[in-house]
Parts: sequence; structure tokens; C-alpha cells
Amino acid sequence: MNALPPMLAIPAPDDSGAETASRYDWQTAMAVVDGLACIAECWDKESKRARSEISIICEHHEDYIICRDDKIELVSVKHREMSLGPWTMALLPDQGGIAHLFLRWRAFQMNASITLVTNAGIKSGDSRELVRFLGRLKSHPQQPLLERETQLLSLFTKQVFGAISTDKREQSWTAGKDPSDTFIDLMRQFLHVLTIRDSRTGRADIHHVAPTKYARPFLDMIGVNIAISAAFWQQAMKMVHARMTAQGPTVLEGLAETAMQMNGVDEGAANLVKLESRTFTSEDLMQIAEVCTAAEMSYVDDETVIAPTALALKLKNAGCSDTTIQAAERAALYWRTHESAALDEAFGSTSDIERIKLWVHVKSSKVAERFSSSSGTREDYGPEMWSELDRVFSTEIMPRKPVDADELLFLGAACNLASECQIWFSERFAIADARRAFPLRLNQAKAQGDAID
Repeated sequence: MNALPPMLAIPAPDDSGAETASRYDWQTAMAVVDGLACIAECWDKESKRARSEISIICEHHEDYIICRDDKIELVSVKHREMSLGPWTMALLPDQGGIAHLFLRWRAFQMNASITLVTNAGIKSGDSRELVRFLGRLKSHPQQPLLERETQLLSLFTKQVFGAISTDKREQSWTAGKDPSDTFIDLMRQFLHVLTIRDSRTGRADIHHVAPTKYARPFLDMIGVNIAISAAFWQQAMKMVHARMTAQGPTVLEGLAETAMQMNGVDEGAANLVKLESRTFTSEDLMQIAEVCTAAEMSYVDDETVIAPTALALKLKNAGCSDTTIQAAERAALYWRTHESAALDEAFGSTSDIERIKLWVHVKSSKVAERFSSSSGTREDYGPEMWSELDRVFSTEIMPRKPVDADELLFLGAACNLASECQIWFSERFAIADARRAFPLRLNQAKAQGDAID
């Protein structure tokens, strides 16, 4: 196992996370994703090895800790149901765990970077401005703050301060009932090392999407047959889940305690030994790829590249072809990429995005109403609706259309709205039942007597 930074010997204040981690399957998936990303970031094509030693310690201080050589990154994972909407700046300190991360950062003597991983996105307005502010602090750390950035720092500092219970505040952090200048200075330092990754795939789709979205590009990068993508993902999940749920003493832990009693071994050194059962490394992931390749574990049909996402299920059950489904997924991604870039361009620049979404939604609703009312008892008018949407977005002109908007962007916006269950290409149906029936259409599964309950 890679040597761990000595600072990790700091005792964790509680151990409840490891006892309940079996419920956090999405957290396990995020640890796998970050492990693959770490290898990709430092991959040497010539030597076919990672240039850094990478270890990930699960359920210690935070959901997991990423160690790149002697650098430490504390990672908190927060899944948020899409029905609750995106994160707001007011929710991030408490529910988003930022205040907790601040305390952990202090416990590590401010010698760690901090990351919040989530799936729900960040709301436009102040919240999105905060994310852009974090990016500018990293890219231009020495530049003086703009007036708006000073306002954001003051507002967020007060929110984080309020989310920290009084018994956990250091005396120097308080000036009356307000945060002191010392705390404000600490918050600015903290924000320099804080990263928010807010666009991870949610728990409903992660295991369908992951082999294609995460495992396949990683295996292609390291020169391994991508036919093992699904098997590799499954085996990596099993390995990391075991690390997440590690409980009770191991043989090495017992030996460490005995050595400490007999030879006066430092408690911190013993704590590092205890972390072994909760740690996986880049070598572990590489070995899984080697084993899957050697065992030719390509038992999942590699031709089935469509994941049962909400968008794919809607189109599948509306009678659309696999080609249409793949085109729709790419169009939705095209829209999300444009939306994210547009929101990051300037503080509060959301009007064009909202106008496009509203115009696309209204036009799509009219098309859906027309086909729904004319189809009689038919429920599979998806291909006709898809073609009509393409025609509408290609020929009808949006009032005050943004310069960079085109028919593909409009179609992508419609596909993204469909993925959020705001547009349907057929009559409504139970998404959960359709996912269990996939890759069959829901009515096909029922007709064939397949168990979908």
C-alpha cells in the first residue's frame, strides 16, 4: 500500500460513517469515479503508469480523502433529489456540508484542499456567482476582489458562520454575534481551496451510465479492451464498497495495538495502520482492469450502449429507434454544455437561457398536444413528434433569438426538459417500471409476461 501522509493520523471525531456506509451506494460510485479521474489526470502514456501515488481513504474525517503523493483532498458527497431543485447558497453551509468541511479543514491545519461532490447543480443568481467566484480565486489568487465578490464573500461567510454551532467556534472567530475579521480571513483562505463539482450523474442512472461514461474512456486511455467496461465497473464497485463498509479490527490493527503497548509505538502511526482496510489505491484499480482482461469478463453485451436514463426510457416507450435515442442524448448534452458555459460568462446572465427554455417548452407542448389528441388510443407517437419538433425548431423563428442559438440548441433544450420529466413523447407511464423492463418497451414487457414489479 502507498505510504499515507502523517497528517492522516489525526484521530477522527466519530466513526459512525463506516457503520452506515452500506446505504450509500452512490457515494461508493463517486469514490470510484474520482479514483479513475485521479489516474487519468497524471497518466503517463509512455510508461503507461500514473505519475503520482494515489490512495483514497474511505469514511475517515469525510466521505473519502484523496491522497496524491503528499497532497490531501477532503471530499464530501451530497446526493440531492432533483425534485428538490438545485442547491442555493443558503443551503450549502448546512445541508451541503460546507460548514462541516470548514471545521475539517481547520483540523487538518489548513493543509488540505476541499471538494463537495453533488448531482443537483447550483441555482442561478447568487449561488452560481459564488461558484464562479471560487474559480477566480484559484486562477487569480493575488488579484484584489471586485466589489460584487466582496459582497459574496461577506454573505457566504455569515451563512457558514451561522451553520457552525457555538460550541465548535474558536474564540477568535466571534465579534459579538457576528463573524470576526479573523474568521472572515479564514473563510477567504478556505474558499481558495474549495471546489464544488455539481454535475455528477444521480443515483437513479449512475450504474446504467457509468460503464459507458466513466469506465470505457478510462480503459481506452490505459490501453485495455473496452469490452470489459461493465465488468470492470462492477468489480471496482465491489472493491470500494468493501472499503467503505470496513468495520471492526483487522489482524494488522490488532498487531498495531499490541506493538504500541509493548514498544511504545506512537498512536498516530497505529492509526495509519488502522486505515488500511478503508483504503484503495490506483494500483488496486489497475489490477482490477488486468484481472477482468485476463478473465475475458465481457459477459455484458458491449453492443448495448444505451443506458436507461429518463430521456431514453421516454423515447424507447414512445417507439423511437436506438439511433434517435442516442441523438437525443447527445443533443441534451449539447444543451447542458451551452447552458453551463452561458451561466458562467457573467454574473446573473440567465435571461437568455430562461427565454430559450420557455420558448422551447411552449412549442413542444403544442406539438405534444397535437399528436396526443390525434393518435386516438395509440401511445407510440414518439417518431412523429420527434420529426415535428425538428421541423418546428428549424423553421420557426424565436423572438429576440440569442445570436448563438440554433435549431440543434433548441432540440437539445427540449431533450433536456424531457429528461427532467417536463416534456413527454407519449402518454405518461411509470419510469421505475420502464427501467426494470429495459431494454424492452414497457408494453412489450407486459405483453410477454415479463416480471417488472
